[in-house]
Amino acid sequence: MTLPARRLQISEAVEWNGRMWLVGIGFDRSGRAAEAFAKGTKAGGQIDALADDCCIVLSKLLQRGECMQDIVASLFAIGAGTGRAEPSLLAEIARIAARVEREEAAAIAEAYRCAELRP
Repeated sequence: MTLPARRLQISEAVEWNGRMWLVGIGFDRSGRAAEAFAKGTKAGGQIDALADDCCIVLSKLLQRGECMQDIVASLFAIGAGTGRAEPSLLAEIARIAARVEREEAAAIAEAYRCAELRP
């Protein structure tokens, strides 16, 4: 999949594990989530590096055609048997991406179409 050079993105702040994160979801022309970004409030730590790696892997999966809903279902199925009180950072990013894609896909696709019609 080739993404547009300039992509629409929706960002939102989320708290995970006692820290605030800014999660950004980038979209392809059809309105599907195609990339993810996450930045914590404390830059440079191991958790930030892990977040970057998670987002790269998630983005690659999406760009190869994996369905966001399937990824979320798999991540939450894995976490269900672990006794964790909250989802992993990757699962939280994926859940946000799936929700935003579900709620905004049509509007994103329409915005791309409108941008292509401009002179």
